[in-house]
Amino acid sequence: AVRADGRNDGGVAGYGYTGTTIRNSIALNPTVSAPSWAHRFLGRVLANNVATLEGNWAVETLQATTQQETTTGPATLNGATATKAEARSQDFWTGRLGFDLTTVWKWDEDGRRPVLRAVPEDVPAVSEPTPTGPALTRDADGFYLVRKVSDLGEVTAYPAERFRLAADLDLTGVARVTPAFTGELDGAGHTLSGYASSVGGLFASVTGRVHDLTLAGASVNTTTGNVGLLTDRLDGTVERVATSGSIVGGTTVGGVAGYSCGVLRDSWS
Repeated sequence: AVRADGRNDGGVAGYGYTGTTIRNSIALNPTVSAPSWAHRFLGRVLANNVATLEGNWAVETLQATTQQETTTGPATLNGATATKAEARSQDFWTGRLGFDLTTVWKWDEDGRRPVLRAVPEDVPAVSEPTPTGPALTRDADGFYLVRKVSDLGEVTAYPAERFRLAADLDLTGVARVTPAFTGELDGAGHTLSGYASSVGGLFASVTGRVHDLTLAGASVNTTTGNVGLLTDRLDGTVERVATSGSIVGGTTVGGVAGYSCGVLRDSWS
């Protein structure tokens, strides 16, 4: 826990200025508290200064007591919101935060987070049991219902399950849903909007099934090859999917799928 008796308190840093750069970091604190200017990630930026904040996160359980700014996202004082499942997933740390778990960090199974190889830690074990399935309600068909953006963390943690959208979602600040999706995503006619990435499509690969979904106004801009707005590689089935927006890649790009050895039908871009 982080506490300031005066003000300007954040889970990762207390104060920022022009020239301050914080990127690809996450606050795992239980609480951040101060009489004023207490935010989940960065306490405050000096007036008329602009700090560079990119790709920053805070775990969903972190409570900040006195926020002057309530917006969330990777470039805000609060950071984007990561679910508990995401914060304990190696894929999240390597895929979204870019941690090197081979030479710089190593994964600690007890704490479910990276530790520096050069600075050994005795990390306490995570006290609560690892969930056996997504922490989402199911409908009568057995699909897990995705009602809000943070629910997508359960898709990341359990990519082999069956999910169904229960609302339109704004994906602003979401870098990618999951590296490899092997389950089923039923869009149920809903729309995902605001997706923008310099990495690639919403899914790195789909070997399962995605259907009845609209991905609207997406933007992917990368120098790598084999990239699509919905998925970079398709080995499963995509049907009745509509996409719109712009995509730039090194080679082999597509409005729905970049590279496909699977089934793509009844879809348009």
